[in-house]
Amino acid sequence: MEARGNGRRETRLLLVTIAISAAMLFLLARFRFPEEAAIQPAATAPAALDRLTARAAYDELAGIMAEVERRIIPSVEVVPIQTASGMTTYLPAVRITPDRAITLLAPGERVTSSAGGEAPVIVARDVARNLVVLQVASRPGDIVTPRGGTQRPGPRYVVVVDATSQGAAVRPVYVGRTDLFQDPRTGDSMLSIASVQQTLSPGSAIFTLDATFVGLALESSGLVTVQPAQILMAAAETAPPASTDPGDLGITVQSLSAPLARAASAQSGVIVSHVDPRSAAAARVRPTDVIQAINGVPVTGVAAFHQMVSSREPGALLTLSLSRMGQPVTETVAIGAEPAEGGASENGGGAVNAGLILQTIRGAGAEVLAADPGTAAGGAGLRAGDLVVRLGDKRAPEAGDILKAYAAARAGDALLLTVRRGTQHLVLALEKP
Repeated sequence: MEARGNGRRETRLLLVTIAISAAMLFLLARFRFPEEAAIQPAATAPAALDRLTARAAYDELAGIMAEVERRIIPSVEVVPIQTASGMTTYLPAVRITPDRAITLLAPGERVTSSAGGEAPVIVARDVARNLVVLQVASRPGDIVTPRGGTQRPGPRYVVVVDATSQGAAVRPVYVGRTDLFQDPRTGDSMLSIASVQQTLSPGSAIFTLDATFVGLALESSGLVTVQPAQILMAAAETAPPASTDPGDLGITVQSLSAPLARAASAQSGVIVSHVDPRSAAAARVRPTDVIQAINGVPVTGVAAFHQMVSSREPGALLTLSLSRMGQPVTETVAIGAEPAEGGASENGGGAVNAGLILQTIRGAGAEVLAADPGTAAGGAGLRAGDLVVRLGDKRAPEAGDILKAYAAARAGDALLLTVRRGTQHLVLALEKP
């Protein structure tokens, strides 16, 4: 019995010794490594959970995007576009019927052909909205579903479809805020987008995460806006045939920068850099005029000017509110047809263009602003900066005199031009091929 009691006592002493040793080790660790003692072991669990949650959210978004891409891509056509500067770019065209697709085509842009293919045919055009309807190969099952109902404001992810030379590209974009506003030109309800995570190119097609079509993006005064799908599809149904030529004033304009505004004594509008001498505007509008309003509607920029002009049919009258060296001037000008591609002119029954851009210098003649080397002007040896002082025996001809004489000439005939080039005087033959 005594041995058993001694064993129990020794066991208790051993346990007490272990407990005291553990406590001492804990206290020594607190004093020796105070910074590690401050770390909360439980904090590692939320961090790990956060990583798992983020990974799950990423995997979920990637899965959604893969499904959306599978549903969207067949309904989008890639259309090659030639810009006003001659560059080739690409736009997505969205199928709204089995054989019709829509896209936005800015003034000065043209649909062109891809390598080894033919250019898509424009069958209808709504110039007020820059909307074109293209004929495409029929595919009955590949039609977009427009997003219905009122667009709700607030943050969200959207799917943006861009066009490249390799095909359509799909990407998710986070949008911080969307708001509705009314387009003053058309009365359409538009979407404005703010706090965009990435840039949106004009013409990009926008879809929801469930693959419904939201609309097409455009840029206006530095803001990203969206033409809603329902409005675009309704406009496409009523758009006039593309054979109707868009209106053209024959006026080239540029933005009114601060230095130009001070020099022209104007606060707003666009400044005229060139007037086509063949146009009706040539007798009423001058370079350096500032166009501030058309039919009473303020002109806010170059894009707005082109839209306001091209949305009118040839023959319509426009009242231009001008600032001419600080003085208000009002002129009424008739819209002509836009010159056809390849240099043909609608003035004078389709006369062939001589490849010349001229400007009348009153009492002196016609100054050559540009001469295309591959045309009759280039063949005659005309250069930019030349001043045509005689047309045959007519002194100080105006730009219109030269172009009309060239248009009336028969193939093989030549016009004799006396040209002043710096201090030299030359006689050149402008021959009509």
